[in-house]
Amino acid sequence: MNDTVAKLVIFLAERDGIEKLVETFQYVSKLVNWQFEATHPDLANRFKQWEVASGLSRKAFRTDKFLTGFTALRRKHGSTPTFNLLAVFANAGEMVYFFFDHFL
Repeated sequence: MNDTVAKLVIFLAERDGIEKLVETFQYVSKLVNWQFEATHPDLANRFKQWEVASGLSRKAFRTDKFLTGFTALRRKHGSTPTFNLLAVFANAGEMVYFFFDHFL
């Protein structure tokens, strides 16, 4: 398949390293926010905003994990109906997991 969803999955999968870097920024800003809450509330607020923005960016980058499962559901998986059914359950379960992972 060479449609828009498949191209989006490839594009987002190539940015997996960026998601890890943004994750590092998110957790560092969380730690700095925690450290400066009492002494420098204005600086802590900036780092809190950076943490929230990094979290939203990570959700956008992690969309590829959900879309990968969706793309895999559209393909033919095996030669027998049993393999097809197992593949559908596996990919659907993974999609549900990553969908709800966005809300956490």
